[in-house]
Amino acid sequence: MSEIFLIFVLCFITKFKKVDWLEYNDSIDDDNDGFRNIEDKIKYYQKIIRNPAKSKREWPGVDIIETLVDYCVSTEKYKDALEFCNIWTDYLPDSYEAHHKKAVIFYQLNSPGQALRSINEAERLAPADNEVLLTKALVLERTGNAKIGLDLLNNILSTEPGNEEALFRKSLLLQSLGRFREALDILKYLDNISFNPDEIWQELANCYQSLENYSEAEHYYIKALDLKPMDHLIWYNLGVMFGNKGASYRAMDCYLNCLALKNDFLAALFNLGTMYTVEGRLIEAIEAYTEILNYSPNDIDTIYNLGSTYTDNKQYLSAIESYSKVLELDPSYYQAYYSRGFCYDFLDNYEKALEDYNFALKYTPNSKYILQAKADLLYNMGRIYDSLSVYIQALELSPHDEHSLYDVAYIYYELKDYANSEIYLNKILDSSYSHSDAWYLLSKIYLKRDNIKKSLKCLVESIKIDSTKYDEFKKDFPSICEEFLSYHAKLEKLI
Repeated sequence: MSEIFLIFVLCFITKFKKVDWLEYNDSIDDDNDGFRNIEDKIKYYQKIIRNPAKSKREWPGVDIIETLVDYCVSTEKYKDALEFCNIWTDYLPDSYEAHHKKAVIFYQLNSPGQALRSINEAERLAPADNEVLLTKALVLERTGNAKIGLDLLNNILSTEPGNEEALFRKSLLLQSLGRFREALDILKYLDNISFNPDEIWQELANCYQSLENYSEAEHYYIKALDLKPMDHLIWYNLGVMFGNKGASYRAMDCYLNCLALKNDFLAALFNLGTMYTVEGRLIEAIEAYTEILNYSPNDIDTIYNLGSTYTDNKQYLSAIESYSKVLELDPSYYQAYYSRGFCYDFLDNYEKALEDYNFALKYTPNSKYILQAKADLLYNMGRIYDSLSVYIQALELSPHDEHSLYDVAYIYYELKDYANSEIYLNKILDSSYSHSDAWYLLSKIYLKRDNIKKSLKCLVESIKIDSTKYDEFKKDFPSICEEFLSYHAKLEKLI
């Protein structure tokens, strides 16, 4: 019977992009404001804003609010930025700059719906402002409306064909639409005129990576790192590229560099765990996933990957615990049912394994792999007729799958339905003449029918492909060994 093994690797290849609309360049350390630094100023005003006993008259003025928002955005403290930006729009509800800034913040907080509402309000207040429209294009892409965003950028470019920022953002939207070669043409032009080299080089690298031109992708990532060696996102994206390329150890080095710069960057830690798993460094993978859960204890994908790594490490009880946790958080996560069923199956807890396979099939009834696992399980439980119907169901999904064809042929053989068994074996041999097991089982069928000559001919074919079949034959059919040895001239050429 065939055995079903899980490949417990889940690779995230999402590119985490940083869009630097705003950079804080103004001096914030005013010797006369009474604060040692900007962080103290932030904490002070947050305490006032959050205190219901304080009146709004004690809140900071608009100029201070704008300064704090810009600083928080530039340092990626987006939740703090949003808190102050809410005050800004409360003070000045008709300020398109405030609503624009809020849209930027929501975009970075991955709240595209709220970002769209804010940018629409900014556009209502300043319909001709190109900065607002440029931001709206990216927000539209994030909400699944990249084509509309692209039309918006094309409208800007129709009146301002040299608008470099519009061209750059057009390249981003083209990438999101999978139009990498068009994006590449724009990025090459912007590179030639030296527009924002660090961002352009990263995007060129991403395009080349998406087109599987890994040598060019690496070239541009390295150029970007020469400019910004401490940028953890570039190290991360370079690691993703090496992971896609199959260069696991180089990917690991990149993720470790990324984590040295930002130790709580969970995407890098997740991918590092994945690379450890790929290379069989299971204990290190378990440690990486466990560390992620210290930051984010209910991260489903991490819990699932931890369970998968436990499974690979034959820690089946720990794996079952992880898969059960996944299902507590998301009862529709069918992969966890399948994986937990695999563990129960391995521990000979057949009833629980069958229950989990059935649950998985409720969510994905046409999964060939789960059907095969269920059929194998039913066979091991002695429910041969039930297993046959499930094997046939799996075969219907992939009619030329040799594994499934052989499974069905073998079950028919055990049920003494030699005619059907022969039909399925011949289907295998029609497409794969060198299938040793098919020839061997066919030789057994002819032997059951007392057709010794055909049986021996099939056996010869089997041994041509796999010489160990002769030893198996001697154990299975000692009674006809003498007759087989009459083929000694042929046999000596094979073994």
